[in-house]
Amino acid sequence: MTTKTATPAENKDYDGHKDHVWFFEPSIPHGHNVLTKAGADNIAHHKYKGGSYTALDTFLSPNLWDPLTNLLPMWLAPNLITTIGGCFCLSSYLVSSYILSGGADGELVELPRWVFAFNGACLATYYTLDCCDGKQARRTSSSTPLGQLFDHGMDCMCNLSHLQLVQCILENPPHLALILQASLQFSFWQAQWEEYYTGVLPHAAGNFGVTEVNYGMALWSIATAIMGRDLYDVSIMESNKYMEWMTGTGLNFQVKHIASLGWFFAVTTLIVLSWIRVYKHLVANAEDPKAMAIFGSAMSKLISPLLLGAVSIWGLTDSIKSSETAGSLSMGLCFCLITIKIIVYSMARMAYGSIQPDILPLAAVVICARLYNIDNALVFQLLDLFYLGRLLYWSHKAITQLCKRLQIQLFRIPYKKKD
Repeated sequence: MTTKTATPAENKDYDGHKDHVWFFEPSIPHGHNVLTKAGADNIAHHKYKGGSYTALDTFLSPNLWDPLTNLLPMWLAPNLITTIGGCFCLSSYLVSSYILSGGADGELVELPRWVFAFNGACLATYYTLDCCDGKQARRTSSSTPLGQLFDHGMDCMCNLSHLQLVQCILENPPHLALILQASLQFSFWQAQWEEYYTGVLPHAAGNFGVTEVNYGMALWSIATAIMGRDLYDVSIMESNKYMEWMTGTGLNFQVKHIASLGWFFAVTTLIVLSWIRVYKHLVANAEDPKAMAIFGSAMSKLISPLLLGAVSIWGLTDSIKSSETAGSLSMGLCFCLITIKIIVYSMARMAYGSIQPDILPLAAVVICARLYNIDNALVFQLLDLFYLGRLLYWSHKAITQLCKRLQIQLFRIPYKKKD
């Protein structure tokens, strides 16, 4: 009698994180799934390990988030709380995008002050609910790995709203707005990449983390509603040829450019610290003779998000004069797609390809638009629909497969039957 050897897709003890894959990720046996059987099993048994918490986290947890969670009805599913929070971000994004698009030929418009207050309130509400959903899961004994995936996926999508909030305040030119967007979405992707290799999702650097950033941005927006945004347009010095990449030709260096530089350098610091932590985990503290090769494979996975950001900044700057929002949304949704995928593959312990095919449609359209001077908002709006459809389709298949594996429903708390 012969014994059949389990393939990586079938072996639940198989860990694909250290396998190097350029294009061809593990084949999925069934057409309606996005995970291998072993991958779904790994997610079912996954245990979340978060990073360190800040002093503000420690203060707000018992004094704000716990009391608010205790006010929630016991029937309210944690994933429904996550979705409600996401709707606040969606509302903020849609309102801001609609008003920002009111300028002729892509010119910036003067925003009413209530928009800043609305954006700040939406962000604060979203993050508060985001901190309550996990507590509600523990309170109702309904914690599942799917909840972690759903929560992190929603955080990824809500980054688009946060970026729009910043753009409303600073009103940066398109090229600078794209640089800030690419830097934020890359850093968020890289946080998931770090968890992919270390098993720990970083929350903070010292006593400054996601809580400080989210509530800080909310207060910043509300303060702008009170004081106005004229301060950010105050000129500091005349621009020179070394500053024109930021200010644009013939424009002075303003307060908003200092804020943008601070954002960029803060994100860059977080990115470099993440590289160091992954290096230490894979190489410095490892005895595996293949440690450097594994680290090289890990760094090769940065190719897709780096290429996505670079091509978008290079091509979209001159291609979206008629529709800045449509072009940036294409890049944003593509980033969300490859980020959510690495979140899922991290928990599934599946190999993640260094070159993600999902970036190719955007790259092709952007390159053609740049080379052939295509300035057609419809092209990017269709690209937005493509990526939105692709994102929803892939997410739906992942959720459906995991709900079936875990025998749960996404928006309902499973109650034990009484004897």
